[in-house]
Amino acid sequence: MKKEIITGILALMIVFSACSTSAYVHIEARDRDTFDMYAVEGYFVNQQPDPAEPGRYVEVKWKIENTGTEMAENVIVELIPKFPFSLDPGESALRRIGSVWGRQIGDRGVVVSYRLRVDENAVMGDNEVELRYSFDEGKTWISPRRYLIRVGMHDAILNVNNVAYSPSPMPPGEKGVLNIELENFASSPIKDVRVKLELITVLQGAASVSYEELPFFPLDGSSQKAVRNIMPGEKKIVSFSLASGQDTSAGIYKVPLTIEYTDYLGNSYSRNEIISIIVGGEPVLELIAEPSKVCSGAVTIGINFMNKGTTDVRFLDVRLKESDGIKIVSSDNVYIGHVYSDDYEIADFRIFVESDEKRVPLTVEYSYMDANNRRYEEEKIIYLDVYDAKEAARYGIAGCRSGSGGTWTVVVIIALGLAVYYLWKRKKAKEKHHHH
Repeated sequence: MKKEIITGILALMIVFSACSTSAYVHIEARDRDTFDMYAVEGYFVNQQPDPAEPGRYVEVKWKIENTGTEMAENVIVELIPKFPFSLDPGESALRRIGSVWGRQIGDRGVVVSYRLRVDENAVMGDNEVELRYSFDEGKTWISPRRYLIRVGMHDAILNVNNVAYSPSPMPPGEKGVLNIELENFASSPIKDVRVKLELITVLQGAASVSYEELPFFPLDGSSQKAVRNIMPGEKKIVSFSLASGQDTSAGIYKVPLTIEYTDYLGNSYSRNEIISIIVGGEPVLELIAEPSKVCSGAVTIGINFMNKGTTDVRFLDVRLKESDGIKIVSSDNVYIGHVYSDDYEIADFRIFVESDEKRVPLTVEYSYMDANNRRYEEEKIIYLDVYDAKEAARYGIAGCRSGSGGTWTVVVIIALGLAVYYLWKRKKAKEKHHHH
């Protein structure tokens, strides 16, 4: 009877011992206050960067603590990565920690870390990895615990890559197309992109609010455009149809631009940019010589510069070149400076015309800048019609005398003078003879 009782007690002790050995694997220490055992647990510390970016690496750390009272030996930790995370080839998922003393918690806990590659096609948001433990060299494992690693855009960068408009520069009073190229520099998609031209600027004064209106208006009635999404590394162009006022002055206009967008984690972004639009047209200078009909000899010529373009001309510098039949008596260079749109200025030169040709060329070199500081250098040839005295008299051109006509006039005057002198002498001789 005693033998049966002892056998039964031993059996109960074995069962109790087996149950206790199994309990430390599955039951946390706070549920086993009466057991003098160990309980190992891994606590997620952090991830760097946060969020992890698709196509890059993320480092994740856990702190391994023993909240029990007994030392745990032969502790092994294994990471079980899932898509979109993976270890580089040759990188082990096992970390052999060895012994973890009882109550080895807090700052005394053991830190394990893994460097994981994030797949380029990772889904934005929280993604799982698993961590499991073994206390017998990997023969048996505790059921894996799941941890979440956040994937997203560390910094959603949407860049204004290029600004172009046609025609360039934009002529006053005409329509043009403004193209703004956006590029997604982030490693994840960007969605709900809104691009707005701020054509009316609010000026906040000390006592009042005023508004500054830029000289542009959208032809389709909207100064805002939307793009559904832009994938990583993708470029998309947003186009605006614009026109400027007829009386818009040439120059460079700064246009504020607001860009709003959202990443796939739901984070909203807003950026302010400044773009420039150049208004102006090609200067159109027309040259006319006044007078254009001259006689041989010295004459003053005015080169008339008429600005028929929509933009002002600045720093106009004029040089006249000598040619066959044309000698420059005055300085060959005249600086004019500013010629306003729809206005004119004159450069005067004193020249000497000596040619048997009926038409002689004037070669004019000139340089200038437009209102947007673009430099122009041009050369043009204008012609002078040369007339003799008879033709000048026929066409009513004043101040023309031929060389032979002048000579005969002198001869006639001298002959008349001699005749008068001869008659006077003769008269004196007769009077003298009469007195005798």
